[in-house]
Amino acid sequence: MDADNYRLLSRLLEVSTNEQASLTLLRQACQGFFLDLSQAMLLLFKFSRDATREAALMTMVPALIEGTNMFLLLHVLAPQSRLEMQRRVGPLHFMNRHDPAGKYAFDLAKAPDRRALRLLTALKRQNLSSTFENAYAPPNLLFSLHQRGLHPMTTS
Repeated sequence: MDADNYRLLSRLLEVSTNEQASLTLLRQACQGFFLDLSQAMLLLFKFSRDATREAALMTMVPALIEGTNMFLLLHVLAPQSRLEMQRRVGPLHFMNRHDPAGKYAFDLAKAPDRRALRLLTALKRQNLSSTFENAYAPPNLLFSLHQRGLHPMTTS
């Protein structure tokens, strides 16, 4: 989005009467423009409630032009909302490939989530001091993953 349109959207969001009206404005803007990460981050701060920020981020995801650093946008959300965003969009989009420590929610029935787990496992192999903790999965799946040297979920 060019600077003039961004300023206009920002002003409209500031004078909006409520957060639902602001979300409607944001939806309309995202249908016609692409956003960079800094614009998206600043727009998220226009929303005061965490649930509304989550909805705003879901609205902006298709309009973002930078996909590799989307994890930065999660910092404006509460921890539970961060995991919810991973569940909805997928952990691959919100993974910091340079420092992958954190909590991840994988749905191994989804191919992108399996790809994210493979990437996380490869990053772990590069850094032998990192660990996987607190894996929550069906026991038969965990046993299968442990046999292959995989231990999913929280990393440090």
